[in-house]
Amino acid sequence: MTRRIVLRPAAKADIDAAAAWLEEQSPHAAAKFWRALDQTLQRVRENPLQYQRVIGEARRAALHRFRYALLYVVTADEVVVVACIHGSRDPKRAQERIPE
Repeated sequence: MTRRIVLRPAAKADIDAAAAWLEEQSPHAAAKFWRALDQTLQRVRENPLQYQRVIGEARRAALHRFRYALLYVVTADEVVVVACIHGSRDPKRAQERIPE
């Protein structure tokens, strides 16, 4: 079963901030970031349980070639992305975003 991807507003803000920072560094890097994000979302949509749990039911999917990862929770019919965090940050900083 393919689940629907839902980006929480805070996760969307994280993604936009990361893309904006990368755009300042290099438009080429920002374009690669968007492609990596799309690919990661597609992999998560197709098989959300393949990634390991990091906090409770939240799972972490790394973006290929970037030090960012998506934190998400799987429900019966959705994959809810709650955060996009940089690899040097502790995922527990986003813990309050994870539904119980």
